[in-house]
Amino acid sequence: MIIIRVSWLAVVMWLLNGVIFVLKAWKRMGNSSAAEQDIKSALTSIKIEPSDCPVSASIKKMLQSSSPLSSDRCIYRAPVDIRKVNEEAYTPRVVSIGPLHHGRKGFEAMEEQKLFYLRTFLGRTSSSLENYVQVVKSLEDRTRKCYAETIETSAKFTQMILLDGCFIIELFIRNCFGGPYEEGDLLFSPPYMLSNVCIDMMLLENQLPFFVLEGLHNLLSSDKQNRIPTLINLTKMFFEPTIGMTKLLDENGIPPLKHFVDLFWFCQLPTSRPKDYVVTSNCIPCMTQLHQAGVEFERADGDRLFDIDFNNGTLKIPRIVVTDCTEILFRNIIAYEQCNGTNRYVLSYMSFINDLIDTPKDVDMLIHNNILTNGIGSSIEIFILFKAICKETEAGNIPYLHGLRRDLNKYCYTHTWNVTFLMKYCKSTLQRWKETLKRDYFDTPCKGVSVIAASVLLVLTFIQTVYTVLPA
Repeated sequence: MIIIRVSWLAVVMWLLNGVIFVLKAWKRMGNSSAAEQDIKSALTSIKIEPSDCPVSASIKKMLQSSSPLSSDRCIYRAPVDIRKVNEEAYTPRVVSIGPLHHGRKGFEAMEEQKLFYLRTFLGRTSSSLENYVQVVKSLEDRTRKCYAETIETSAKFTQMILLDGCFIIELFIRNCFGGPYEEGDLLFSPPYMLSNVCIDMMLLENQLPFFVLEGLHNLLSSDKQNRIPTLINLTKMFFEPTIGMTKLLDENGIPPLKHFVDLFWFCQLPTSRPKDYVVTSNCIPCMTQLHQAGVEFERADGDRLFDIDFNNGTLKIPRIVVTDCTEILFRNIIAYEQCNGTNRYVLSYMSFINDLIDTPKDVDMLIHNNILTNGIGSSIEIFILFKAICKETEAGNIPYLHGLRRDLNKYCYTHTWNVTFLMKYCKSTLQRWKETLKRDYFDTPCKGVSVIAASVLLVLTFIQTVYTVLPA
């Protein structure tokens, strides 16, 4: 009986403890809800003024001063990945055009040359300097939007654009009409810096918007006394010899241009819209492998990069002229394609040529077939040049050359299989003959000596027979 009483007492105590625990928990929940309500009311009553938070005030100021990305952006710095492969290909040597390299050391002589050309330029027109300043100022906002970097509005920016624009147009006019040139002209008289200036004007980071040049040119040509060619023709006459193109587009076929690099890019585009192909392999055999498969090579008649044709086992490629500025030209066009989001046609072409050239021997084959003209040195240098241009780039899915790649791969697969089969057959036949000779005639030294002696006797008998038949 005592044990039973103790058990019932333990049960009662356990129940009482449970009730007390539940009551305490309920009380804590009530206090927590009240505390939460107090915190919420306190938070809603607090008002943070901009002056109370320096960080938010600073960010708001930055947002107000910044402008949304402009669709007019077309002048960029070369991407870091491709720039580090060859920085000199993107950096001006003697003259800065535009704001990205303005004020660099070493360009002081050309800044004086710009003032010299501005004086001559103003002497060609009845319009005042103020008129040309007004043209540049009216285009200033649009000009700043063309650069990928933020350019502040200032009088120095207007002055720089005016000097650079007038310098370019005066340079084009002098190049068009020829001398006589003044003794102090650094471009057309010693030290003859024209070629270096031309190369600097081909750089993506060293550009002026084309509409700025058009505005200055239109004001200059509005004078009846000035009979100068159109800006497009002046540009073509200036760049054609250096770039190595034998033929540029007709003026009527050129759309509104953004800058000179945009013109170079447009002049390389295919004349027809690319067909859609299902890409099975992006790689193609090199020149040597194509030759072993039976492919013949010829120089195409067209001047465009994409006038490439493969038909009946003959690959026709337009002339490739490699000069000192070839790498610079194509590197900057490719950088423009990478930055501007345009179709990467030129990069696709360079990737195709890069696949064809796997060794300096492939370069020699291009030269032998009059496809490539070497103007820089050895075949090894050209091999290194083409291999370096496509580094740190990605051609993307450009379908224009995919059909050509597919046809080359199909042709090489079929013909290489036939050649491989024939070589294997010949090799197996020779192997069988060799094994038979060794097994039946050279299994012992005596048989080997007998075979050799018999062979010598047979040869001597043949020679004696020939001498007997021939008249003395």
